[in-house]
Amino acid sequence: MKELRPLTISASIKNRPTVLLTQEYERFVLYQPFSGKGWLNFQLKAFLYQHYKIEMLRTGFFTFQEKKYLCHEMVDGSVLFIDWWQYQWRQKRQFNRFLKPRALFYMYLIDFLFPVFEPSKKWIIPGFKDRFMGHPFPAPQLEQLRFQPMNISQVGLNSVGARTFFRHIKNDLPLFLEDFMALHHDKLRADLKYRIRLSSEYRNHYWNAFQQCFDEEFINYAVAAIKNYMLQL
Repeated sequence: MKELRPLTISASIKNRPTVLLTQEYERFVLYQPFSGKGWLNFQLKAFLYQHYKIEMLRTGFFTFQEKKYLCHEMVDGSVLFIDWWQYQWRQKRQFNRFLKPRALFYMYLIDFLFPVFEPSKKWIIPGFKDRFMGHPFPAPQLEQLRFQPMNISQVGLNSVGARTFFRHIKNDLPLFLEDFMALHHDKLRADLKYRIRLSSEYRNHYWNAFQQCFDEEFINYAVAAIKNYMLQL
């Protein structure tokens, strides 16, 4: 995460975030004030996304009046993945403009198999081939992580947009799931535990939440639910 040196800062107005224009003419959105919990939450989420090779919006921070703020990149033309966009991929030709659709499926799998954050926002980034990127920060109101399993609908997989999108690659989804679970291993568990242990203030509570994601009974339930979802597409 780099330190930002804003050239200009647009004051926030109702329902719109504060936007920073850097000296390199890049735009970043002020997301939340820096806190120990928020920083740890970000690090753990970023580690999971990096482990599964999912792109995230770039992040930065800047200091104003001796207070530090976390920011994320604002990409021109980017839009949130929501049901309203499902009209764009009703046909295979329209769907083919997406690069690495596996990334979107993996983001949902992280939400489902690591239910310690709220479901993450997912962005469509425009280009010659559109691609998906994850939002880098957990919800700002999240005080501490807690293990709270969700069903398929709660993570958003049953939304019209998601079902329409994944129907185009339903024959590929079993392989995507297999590849994802191949990376859901003991080393991942050990790496997460190591990162959590570095934070003495929160490590007991956080590890109690994360270790439940590796419970065999929970994993079997989650994988069975995903397989049933794929059969119903």
